[in-house]
Amino acid sequence: MTFFTPKKLPKAPLLVVIITLMGAFAPMSIDLYLPAFLQIQEGLATTDSEVKKTLTLFLVGLCIGMMFYGPLSDKYGRRNIILIGATIYSLTSIASTFIANIEGLQALRLIQAIGAGACMVVGRAVIRDVFKGKQVAVMMSVVQVIMMIAPLLAPLVGVMLLYVFDSWRALFWALTFFGSMAFFLTFFFLPETYKKEERPKITIGDTFYNYFLILKDRRSLGAMLGCALPSGITFAYVTGSSYLYQAKYGLTEFEFSILFGLNIVGVIVSALLNIVCLRRFNVLTLIIFGLCWMSISGIVMLLIGGQSLIGFFLSTFLLMCVSGFIGNNIVSQIIELNYDRAGAAMALNSSTQFFVGAIASLLVTHHQELLVPVMGISGILAVIAYAGLYQPWREVRASIEK
Repeated sequence: MTFFTPKKLPKAPLLVVIITLMGAFAPMSIDLYLPAFLQIQEGLATTDSEVKKTLTLFLVGLCIGMMFYGPLSDKYGRRNIILIGATIYSLTSIASTFIANIEGLQALRLIQAIGAGACMVVGRAVIRDVFKGKQVAVMMSVVQVIMMIAPLLAPLVGVMLLYVFDSWRALFWALTFFGSMAFFLTFFFLPETYKKEERPKITIGDTFYNYFLILKDRRSLGAMLGCALPSGITFAYVTGSSYLYQAKYGLTEFEFSILFGLNIVGVIVSALLNIVCLRRFNVLTLIIFGLCWMSISGIVMLLIGGQSLIGFFLSTFLLMCVSGFIGNNIVSQIIELNYDRAGAAMALNSSTQFFVGAIASLLVTHHQELLVPVMGISGILAVIAYAGLYQPWREVRASIEK
């Protein structure tokens, strides 16, 4: 894959598109097929919990892919890792369109996610290579806003494809097209952003040892947990909301996709506000604001989330729409704390997010009634972990003393 390499970075708009595609692998792969859960269950003659396992295994695959490909990108560069990941993703997407049983789909989703994990974690490392300082947080927010179009439109696109083709298999042809686009845009337009002379002279074993060094640092661990635990909210919701809205409350696939999309609109608005607020406030202030909001919203979820459709929707909206003030800002802290190990740091941070998500998804898969408690408790735990380990008041005190 090295016989052709672009000589320079593409212009800013195209670069943003490529990085956004990298980050959109998970929301596209997950949200597109949520409205089809019932159809997959009927088409493969299986149970609701077995269909949900395809989501849990996808999250596990993301963890595996990110854990391995992050350090490999620090050693061998970004571009080829992205190309390998996009190839794996596209081939397994094609294979999923022909699968005849749920066990085969589960296995393919696991492998597909390993490919997606490479693209997602390395795409974030590219941001580190190209941008510096506060620009990283700003760029992360810009990419997130654009990337949120994926989970906003994906359920609607999924419903449309189901209506037009009357088959859930059409959704995986759409994912094949998505993975192929990521491959060709990277192949023809994205050069290697992590030059050989900039890479640390270490072995592959040393790159994995970086994980230990990152976790050994209390502040890095606190930042990662503060960033990862809210994933329990997102993936518990993604796993259980389709059943809750459609089976319990009797909503149609289209109505479900609308309510799902409204939560994403909240995320987009908070990410846009975060970009504006970064001009006036520092990153730490916005993180503390976001986490405090999330903890209060977690309590609201525990109190009213299980009472009615409106109660669940409102408390979910409060929990999810504040994420724009948390994730990207904490990621910029993690990069700053581990600047020379950015690939490993992004891999560990992202895989931790999906590991937490996999646990939340697994709990809801086997016990639908745990949906509300998992979402509420995840938000509260994020604040406790970040405050207890990162200890942000020390950074505030240091800035005052200066």
